[in-house]
Order: sequence, then C-alpha cells, then structure tokens
Amino acid sequence: MSEKRILTLFLGIFLFLLFLELPGSWLFEPDEARYAEIPREMLASHDFLTPTLNGSHYFEKPPLFYWLNAGSMALFGQTPYAARLPVRLATLGTVLLLLFGFRRREAPNAGLWAAVVYLSAPLSFALGRINIIDGLLCFSMTLAFLSLRGFLLDREEGKTGRLNQALFGLGCAMAFLSKGLVGIVFPGLVLVAWVALYGRWRRLPELLFSVATPIFLLLTAPWFLLMEKANPGFNWFFFVHEHFQRFATNEARREGPVTYFLPVFILGFLPWTNHFLKSILPFFKFSRSTWSDNKDQVFSILWFFVIFLFFSFSKSKLIPYILPAFPAAALLVGGWMAHRSEHPRHRFWALSLVFWSSVIVAGLAVGFYSGFFRQYELVPQAIFMAVSLLAGIWTEAFLAGRGGTSGPLAVIAGMAGCFLALILSVPVLARGYSDHDLAVTAREVGADQTVCLINYSQSFPWVLKTPVPVVDTQGELASDKRLSPALFWNIETFWTHWNSTEHVVAFVKKSNMDLFLASGVKNPMTLDQNRKSLVIANFIPSKEKR
Repeated sequence: MSEKRILTLFLGIFLFLLFLELPGSWLFEPDEARYAEIPREMLASHDFLTPTLNGSHYFEKPPLFYWLNAGSMALFGQTPYAARLPVRLATLGTVLLLLFGFRRREAPNAGLWAAVVYLSAPLSFALGRINIIDGLLCFSMTLAFLSLRGFLLDREEGKTGRLNQALFGLGCAMAFLSKGLVGIVFPGLVLVAWVALYGRWRRLPELLFSVATPIFLLLTAPWFLLMEKANPGFNWFFFVHEHFQRFATNEARREGPVTYFLPVFILGFLPWTNHFLKSILPFFKFSRSTWSDNKDQVFSILWFFVIFLFFSFSKSKLIPYILPAFPAAALLVGGWMAHRSEHPRHRFWALSLVFWSSVIVAGLAVGFYSGFFRQYELVPQAIFMAVSLLAGIWTEAFLAGRGGTSGPLAVIAGMAGCFLALILSVPVLARGYSDHDLAVTAREVGADQTVCLINYSQSFPWVLKTPVPVVDTQGELASDKRLSPALFWNIETFWTHWNSTEHVVAFVKKSNMDLFLASGVKNPMTLDQNRKSLVIANFIPSKEKR
C-alpha cells in the first residue's frame, strides 16, 4: 500500500475517533459545562446579544462560540454531544486547512502529513474534543495565518492576492469574535516580523488598506457597538480587564514560569517533538540562502514562536493557550516528513527511545502509586494506552535505520490506540469530574429550591434548565454588577429556607459540611455524592420522586 493511502487511512481513523463519544460522557466542570450553559440560556431567553451564565451577565468572552453551540443545540438537542459538536467541526476545519494549505510546489504528501501530525498529537486531539473555545480559535487563526502566508507569497510572485486578503479578514474576524484581541495581535506580529526580515514593508499598507479591513470591521464591530449600548462599560471591561490586566498582571491568578509551555509542547506534540526540532534546526544555522529560499517555512516558524513566546512571558497561563501554535508545528513537520530521505543516526533513536519509554513508564507508575487508576477503575485503559505507545515507539526505533516513513507510521498507529483508550476512559472520569449525576439527583427529588452552597457548579443550571441560587459565593459570576437577590443569597437567607417547611436541596463541597454542625440546624440527608461534592436535602424524598 502506498504512503498516501496509508496516511489517508490513518487520517480517517483519527477523524472517526475525534467524533466518537460513548454514553455517559458528561460535560466536565467547570469549562465544558459553562460553555454549554451560556448558549442554553441564549436559547431559553432568545437574547443572542448579551451572554448570561446562571442568569448573570457574563462578559469574559465574545459570542461566536456561544452562537455556534446554540445553533448546534437548537438542531440536535441540549445534549453534551451537541455542545461539543462545534469544536469538533472546527478541528475538522483545521485539519482540512492543513491538508490543502500547502502550495503546489511542495511535496505531494506534505499537506496529508501535516493533517495527520496535527490530529495525532495528544494536545490538539484532546482539545479538539472538549467543549472550550480554543478549538474554534485555533481554526480561525489557522485560516488567518494560512491566508496571510498565501497573500505574502502571492505578492512575491506578482499576484494580487485578493482572495487571500478576503480570507485573512474573515479569519481574523472569527478569531476576534472567539477570544478577542489575540485574533489580530498574533497575525499582526507575524506580518511585521516577516516583512522586516525580508524588507517587504510595502506589504503592510497593501494588506491594511485592502478588502481585509472592511470585512473584519463589518463582521466584528456591530456586536461590540450593540453590547456597549445595551451594557454601558462593557468595552472597558472586555478590552482592558480581560486583555491587558489579565495578560500583564497576576490578577487572573494563572501564573507560571517562563518555561511553563516548554513541557506542555514537548508532551502535547508527542510523538512529533523530535521531528519538529529536526525541521527547524537548519534555520538556526543562519544561512542566508536557507532563509531566502524557504519563505514558507520561515513564516511557519514565526507563527509558532510568536504565539509560544507571547504566552510564555504572559502573566496568565493555561495549557490550551498554546494550541494555535500547533498547526504551524504540524506544517513544519509535514513538510519535513514529505522530504525526509536520510537515515537517522542510531544514537539519536536510542536516546529518544530511552527518554519516551521512561516518560511512559513513569506516568504509569505515578498513576498506580497515587491510586488514581484504581479510584476511577482505569487500570485496563491505562495499561492499553501505555502498551500502544510503547509498541509504536519501539517499532519506530527498530525501523529507523531503514529510513523512509515506516517508523513514524508505526508511532501513528500507537497513538490511535492511545486515543481509543482515552475515549473509553471519559465516561468513567465523568463520574468524578462532572456534577451531572448530582444535578440529575437534585432534579428528580422535586425540591422547592435547589441551591449551590458556597460553591457554584455549572452543571446544575445546565441539567435543571434554569438558573439556581448561589449561596455566599460569587466567583466568576461577580462580573455582573447587578447581582439579583433571588440568585445570590447570603448564608442567613439560606438558613431561613433550610429551617423552613420548604423542601431544599443543596449542592455543597464535602469540605464545607462542617457548617451543619451548628446547633439549631436541620440535619442534612445525603442524596448523592462524587469525588468532591454532595447533594443534600432537608427532607426525606419519597420513593416516587426519586
């Protein structure tokens, strides 16, 4: 079977796994449930302008992801799969952009390699299945970057590049409506770096005063203008607080060292980290011919390092932030793999084999030693995952001396097995990392009031299909300055309801149960519990309701 057919087969397998979801794969707390609840409230209120979370204004993100999720749930129902479908489709879009993003002069299979590399990397595959904004942002920025690269290379060949200008405006607008200013900051930094490197300063006004700008403004400005009119002060909160204060200060409390994203990339891009390093090493010899003859690859290098370094020096760090850099790394590896002909040195593969084998065995040992695998009944999945990875890595090392691509293809097969084990683990993990089952219990007992006590769970309004009162805490809901007394109780109000004849159900952390040791308080009845939390009631539910 030809290399192209094998790669196409693997791409189909990974896409199947991307969309595969088993029953019981509930939304995880807090992010997945949050980004399902906001569009659910949009559908319930028919207000698609102002995002709300648990009945309170939620101004932290633009609306594109919410709109797409709301559309998916309107078509397919308010289910976890419908909530996750837009991010999976966005990941599919990223794969297609990589597949067809190479220019004709590249090796025939370069785009196919890039698509397989991106989807077989653990971080990009995992984040492509999770209901968070980063998958959509990655697709939008990939569209922006590839169209920007296409425009620059078109101009190098004397073409107008108008189609790429229009696509650039669309990509930046989608990224801006997904997560804000990063949608224009990152492409802008890469553009400036590229034109400075090659002395093509005329490209700046050619792009700025092209069709890209009106497309961007027409798609983005209306929502921000309408939001400011409906919610005075929104633009200050969004642009100043959510951007400059978050990334320039420690306000978000997501600090990390400058090296934070180094292990994230090394492990998240496995098994392609070595190949990525090999693809960029020639450019660090600073040969003038290498840089001048490979403008495509230089653009991808700038794309990767602008994002990587920006977030490395940011005061706010989360693992998904690095995802938009992965398509650039996939393009570099894809081009390198398509041209790969030399036989790797045995010493290199020996060191690589020892390193990755040690990492996998150490991870397996930590999981067993900590009791994590036994606690969540993940022992078979963990062993299958480790065996798949080790088999792929050892097979690659065995075949490395023969050259060609048979070794990397073996690793791809190992990653497919690893991802299958991961998918099989999700329903088991959901029992501990999702509050869905607790919320279902609360719904089924038919209480007069269901509240979140000193702890807010995104799953409760999602499952109950209505906002729930939050007691003695605000958290991320505090951005709404018009907090409703009906939804934000103090502890005295809670005790009044709890000690009344009302049937009250409360979601509470196990660590906060000492509140009920006070005298004069009705003893709670535990209805259900998970790893960290309980659902308790001030009454004994009837069997019919339960």
